[in-house]
Amino acid sequence: MIRKKILFLNVNGFLGKENKEENQKDIDKVREEISNGIITTYPKEVADKINSILENEKEYIVFLSEVDPYSWATDIFIKEMNKNYKEKYEVFPPYVNDLKKISGYSCTICLNKAQGYTNEGNGFNYKQNGKYDDRDFLEFCKIVNLHNNIVLIGIHWNPGDDRKKRIIEFILSLSRLVISEISKGKKVIIFGDTNANPDVNFEKEIEEKNKDKIEAYMGNYIFEGLMEELGLHEIKPKKMSNTFGNPPQTRIDRVFTNMSNVEVEVESVFADEDLSDHAALLITYKED
Repeated sequence: MIRKKILFLNVNGFLGKENKEENQKDIDKVREEISNGIITTYPKEVADKINSILENEKEYIVFLSEVDPYSWATDIFIKEMNKNYKEKYEVFPPYVNDLKKISGYSCTICLNKAQGYTNEGNGFNYKQNGKYDDRDFLEFCKIVNLHNNIVLIGIHWNPGDDRKKRIIEFILSLSRLVISEISKGKKVIIFGDTNANPDVNFEKEIEEKNKDKIEAYMGNYIFEGLMEELGLHEIKPKKMSNTFGNPPQTRIDRVFTNMSNVEVEVESVFADEDLSDHAALLITYKED
């Protein structure tokens, strides 16, 4: 069996631990200020850490969420990731193979150094002619292996402001991307920033009327219910660790699969050194 590794990280727009939402009110202005150095970003530092972590791996795949396709920081990150390699990373957005053809400012992408994977024919429906028809979301990046039955989906489950509508749309989108593969007998790994905290003490938060924590509990209930409905079980890290916050306070970066030979570790260096507000997931799996 061939051993492969995935690194997943929510890079927070390469803004380190800063609150990205505060910087997204005028995205064109933000992009200009990033390119001019007015807003500090950390693409080189993130790339150096990732390459250091994976330097002894033969075949691996990097998934990143909260990436702005048109940001100077994203361009620098990809350049830094490639600087020591003759064979450059394949960059897979949610659809097509050119980041500059992606609309939006926050998406999940894949940088691939494993044989046989592609985003072609991944079933992603995107915006056409100004209208959405059963649209899928840029927060989901799905790649498939052409030589075996493995499907990898990196996600950023981001309900946003209109939570009820958004959650319904996310459920429909992710279900479409997964059910079509499972019905063919394929193996699936879903991983990433789920924004689903499994460690909320619901009774305590109800008693204290903590609206945010109650909402978090409900979000987790919905997300875990969807994973169960899809026939996926959670793979928890060998050493349990929180993944979000400075310092990390919640365990919202998670892994779900219908495979048995999957292991997960948490790599905290990105949060520890303020390169992101998340720790990374290191996922090891085996291909037949």
